[in-house]
Amino acid sequence: MTRAVAIGLDFGTGSARAVLIDLDTGAAVAEHAAAYRSGPRDAAHGGPLHLPPRWVVQDPADFVAAAAELLAWSAGAAAGQGAEVAVIGVTATSCTVLPTRRDGTPLLQLSAFAERPHAYAKLWKHHAAAPYARRISAARPDFLRRYDMRTSSEWSLAKAWQVMDEDPELWAATERWIDLGDWLVWQLTGTELRSASQAGCKTHWQPDQGGYPAAAALEAIAPGLGSWREKLAPPQPLGTLAGSLTREWQRITGLGPGVRVAVAVVDAAAAVPGSDVTTPGVLVAAVGTSTCHMSLSVAPVAVPGIESTVFGGAMNGLFDYCTGQPATGDMFGWLAGLLTRYGGAATGEVFDALLASLDPAGPPSPVAVMDWWNGCRTPLGRDDLGGRIAGLSMTTEPADIYRAMLEAAAMGMRYAHALHAQIGPLDEIRVTGGMARFPAIMQLYADVIGQPLNANPTGLGSARGAAILAATGIGRTVPAALGYTLYSPRAPERYAARYADYVAEIARA
Repeated sequence: MTRAVAIGLDFGTGSARAVLIDLDTGAAVAEHAAAYRSGPRDAAHGGPLHLPPRWVVQDPADFVAAAAELLAWSAGAAAGQGAEVAVIGVTATSCTVLPTRRDGTPLLQLSAFAERPHAYAKLWKHHAAAPYARRISAARPDFLRRYDMRTSSEWSLAKAWQVMDEDPELWAATERWIDLGDWLVWQLTGTELRSASQAGCKTHWQPDQGGYPAAAALEAIAPGLGSWREKLAPPQPLGTLAGSLTREWQRITGLGPGVRVAVAVVDAAAAVPGSDVTTPGVLVAAVGTSTCHMSLSVAPVAVPGIESTVFGGAMNGLFDYCTGQPATGDMFGWLAGLLTRYGGAATGEVFDALLASLDPAGPPSPVAVMDWWNGCRTPLGRDDLGGRIAGLSMTTEPADIYRAMLEAAAMGMRYAHALHAQIGPLDEIRVTGGMARFPAIMQLYADVIGQPLNANPTGLGSARGAAILAATGIGRTVPAALGYTLYSPRAPERYAARYADYVAEIARA
């Protein structure tokens, strides 16, 4: 009997990845990464676009090219192992959003809008929509009840308002305003079928509260803003099958007509099933470019500081809760880039040296950091805040700053754990993502948080989760298959005073 596998595709900030999951065992049998052809563009790397500060955009053709490479590779890898691809799951950064025509064609591909900045996909960390997010939050509309009464510049509505205000001609031509994951499913199948995960997490959709925000509520915030709702579409539960690959995608990839594609899922939410978590009681932390913390419950619980409460965002039938730190890997990348630029070493060498300097059993860093390089998502929801380094002296070493950044990142997770614990008892912390590969970092996290944590070194937790959720659409339940390393806290009292200062800094902001 031919072994069946599911493909999980994960479109991250810096690259895209694929994993093949054996549907009988739950094990990953192969994985591959694809670089983006042009990559994100911002004020420093925008080229002829001349982007203003806080802009981060990308050509959607990057994602299509990466999908073609990953699926063609997946077809070959499956065939090489005598396996048959049964289904494809898609996850992506959210809210990375783009304007298209009614048939899904990106406006960037039309001559009338080529090279206009607002025609590009706006990445999740595009923060130039912050003034619009603040105006929405200040209006305190009822549809923000499950979003701590605020929205974000990273989310759909604020980004849409920015386009409507700054390029009304392009907004008028926008027939669909769509999250990247949903758009990719549309490209692969030819069918526009959106997901409850993206809709609930970043588009203010709540099935028991009328769905998307009402047009009247939007118009009360700003005339014309109700047009945003007209460019959306009804979402479907996780595991819903959008259709088979189009004939063109079959030709490009070598996959057959029987391969189905499920609706997309937000990358952080996908990390929940990707970490073999299906019930309440576990905090899942996906640590990469940013960090997202997720937990589940049977009924909605209002906790100030929780970014979003979404029904069916990570698991059908359950509410999921999200908090986050918008700069983790980005923060370390900033430090490594600074040292590389002025020190002459390669970035990889700098990272290796900084990691080698880390002794979790050593004393806390003499330097103190607030990890707000991309703002403070939890609990303040403010993207106007910047990172801080205090306590520098003539004897400060780069390793001191690096350790302080790690300590601050761990304190942010400790704060998030305390928030999620108000939803219901938390019996476990599971960490996935690239940072989970490094024992010294995970031990430091456990020491700072003061709680045991289980780390899985796969950087493909979200891709795995997308594959697992897609498998439910063909009636398959994928067994748990991950192994975890337990890190127990050692002398966590060392960080009590520093954590108190961290909490006090949040209160002062």
